[in-house]
Amino acid sequence: MATSPLAPDGRLQAECVPSPNPLPVSTPSKTKNGVLRLTFSKPDGSPDVECRSITVSLPIGTAPTDLTDNPVPIDGNQDGGQGTWLIVQRPSKENSLTFVCTPEAPGNQVTFDAGRRFTLKISAIPVARTPGDVRLTVTAHTATDNDWEDRPVDTPEVGKHREDASAFFFRAFSSVQPRVANKGRATLRWEGSEAGTEYWLSWDEGAPVKVTGLSHQTHELTDTTTFVLDARTKGADGQDVHHYLSTTVTVKDPDIVARTVTASDKVTVTETFTADNKAGKKTTIGATTFDGNVTVTTGNTLTVAGQINANGGVNATTLTTSGALNANGTVTAKADVIVESAYVLRTDHIWSSGRSTTGTVNLQSKVDFKQPVTANNTVTANRDVTIDSGYSLKAAKIYATDGTTTGTVTVKSKLAVEQAVTAIGAAQTLFSDYLSGFADRTYTAAGGDGFVHVRLQSLRADTSSSAWQLHAHHRITVNVGGVDYQSSTAQSGWKDNGTFPGDSVVVPVKKGQTIRVTAQKGSTGAWLALTWTPLGGSDALT
Repeated sequence: MATSPLAPDGRLQAECVPSPNPLPVSTPSKTKNGVLRLTFSKPDGSPDVECRSITVSLPIGTAPTDLTDNPVPIDGNQDGGQGTWLIVQRPSKENSLTFVCTPEAPGNQVTFDAGRRFTLKISAIPVARTPGDVRLTVTAHTATDNDWEDRPVDTPEVGKHREDASAFFFRAFSSVQPRVANKGRATLRWEGSEAGTEYWLSWDEGAPVKVTGLSHQTHELTDTTTFVLDARTKGADGQDVHHYLSTTVTVKDPDIVARTVTASDKVTVTETFTADNKAGKKTTIGATTFDGNVTVTTGNTLTVAGQINANGGVNATTLTTSGALNANGTVTAKADVIVESAYVLRTDHIWSSGRSTTGTVNLQSKVDFKQPVTANNTVTANRDVTIDSGYSLKAAKIYATDGTTTGTVTVKSKLAVEQAVTAIGAAQTLFSDYLSGFADRTYTAAGGDGFVHVRLQSLRADTSSSAWQLHAHHRITVNVGGVDYQSSTAQSGWKDNGTFPGDSVVVPVKKGQTIRVTAQKGSTGAWLALTWTPLGGSDALT
């Protein structure tokens, strides 16, 4: 039994009684439990102390100064004293276990006078394996003159010892964690004498490493590893005497290094399968089925001596083939497809990316067609279409860009027409009657371009070649754009010729121009036909 010395501020003191005393350390084969009784009071001769709570923390770990490495079974309760106290165990932190003791009294406050005591019993303590002295952390929320604060309570150290420490022994080498995750660490521990004994740890092919104490934390493990612990003592001749124990730590999902791996059924990976060659050596894989993605990283190449059969499509940033590329399904390219000059892209169909007849295929450069090109739908060229001099543009129809009959087709250069030109548009008869009934008229080509056709025909024939009507004329003037176009014919013909004289004139008209038609009638009869022929189906004159 030990009692803490009088605190300088004259607050609470603690008496700590371990049982057994001292506490025996546990071994890998047997856990040894201990009990602590802490009794709190005020020092003799000091003023009364007001108290609202007492907090006790036990150090957890495997070091000589730690009380336990397993706080789970530890329990705390009141074991004497005046009044009733509420004992609450706080969740364990990484390196301590804490009990908070609160008096169940009015205002949760009691007065420690000369006769008041409070005893906390902490039981079922699995004592750590390493001998040493343990200091508890104890504080009390107290006051003597309403000066409340948490003040430390000095507590005597608790001793741990090994029951049989006189002779050499070496046993129970094991791992606290028999199995760890990949890149996890394990804590190795053992029982053994310390005086006159050195411990050397080795694993894999590495050289032994000297370790101290009776435990050791491993490095990050990536594969199942066997550790060998060598306890070295001195013989009578002064030479090292070796005592060996081993233990194995398994690793979940390990990194395996092997010369040869043979799988009688299959090899399954949950994430990435990597076949990494070393020193330029080849990695050879036989017939293989990949149920997931196969990735060839940047700067590396997938080389296939035979064919690649892709039943579900091939997605590639860059795809280079030295031979034929046969695709039984869709080939989707999210970057350029380049066919070098010595090779040819052969296809029966080219679709837009949406695979619809309304989509657009954009040709960014020149396209050289060696054979006729047949378009079953509209071909839209956003740039010039050039047909070399030795070839022809063959079309049944040419429309303006808006695809309507009211649009305009502009011919910038000379247009040579080797056959008859038919203007597709309904001709409009402006006048067809005796010239005597015609009055001056004005029209506007509001709908588009076209031609005004004037036909003037005499209706008289004389038997005398000296008749003056043979030398007098009917005249029609067509003014378009400020320019006069005239048609005239003799007022009479000569019957011996058997013909009636007549004349025609055709005047081109641009969209928006005004057409004025005036007549100079003779004294004989004549017939006038005035017709408007629109180009491209433009509207009639107004």
